[in-house]
Amino acid sequence: MEKLSPLNLYALRLISARNRYYKLRQTAVYLEKRGYIERTGCLSPDGEQYEFTITEKGRLALERFGGGLTKTARD
Repeated sequence: MEKLSPLNLYALRLISARNRYYKLRQTAVYLEKRGYIERTGCLSPDGEQYEFTITEKGRLALERFGGGLTKTARD
């Protein structure tokens, strides 16, 4: 598992708290391609942003590189 940049770790921390809407920009595309986040299938009301949720691989990356967040951080 590759080490994540501070920006990518920050995005994962936000998504681990609750699903978030993002435009398909560099951070979201990077995390999605590597399997750390995935689209839920929902679009924002304006139709310009996709809703993302964290994956198990994303949770493991947070535990390893991001200060020890656990599965219960989302609950």
